[in-house]
Amino acid sequence: MRYEFAQRENKDWSFEESKVIHDAFEFMANLPEGDPICTIGQYLSKVTGVKYLLIGRFVPPENDKVQTVCFLNGGQQLANMTYDLKNTPCYGVYQQQVCYYPFGVQEEFPEDFDLVVLGATSYMGAALKDYSGESIGLIVLMHDKTIENPALIDNLLSIVSPAIEKQLAG
Repeated sequence: MRYEFAQRENKDWSFEESKVIHDAFEFMANLPEGDPICTIGQYLSKVTGVKYLLIGRFVPPENDKVQTVCFLNGGQQLANMTYDLKNTPCYGVYQQQVCYYPFGVQEEFPEDFDLVVLGATSYMGAALKDYSGESIGLIVLMHDKTIENPALIDNLLSIVSPAIEKQLAG
């Protein structure tokens, strides 16, 4: 089952959550030199504490595959790969922009063997857009337990996405 979550207003964030958001703006304002996509991915991985994080682009012309440009396990870079969208939660991201499965993602997508190999229990993904609003890629977070505070993570993704989208749209 795909889960929705409510957006929060600025006044609803706790002090700690507000600090995380403020720190994300600071990080983006002072983005270090190097590969900005993986630098942002490593930052998100650290802040969210998820086991896996990937940033990928949809492969044209059909956009039926994802080619990762940053794939992290515990903040450490893994080899990039290309995979089919069919029968994956990423297909929902491609169609619906944001998907969150707090638990049971393997059961929801039994044909996605990568979820089993990775030991993913929870999944959160968001689409990346080009200047015309077309989906060009995605950011995916996966964890072996429930990804906590999806509204905060969604807010963080909205802070970092423009820089990633600019790089992918190149």
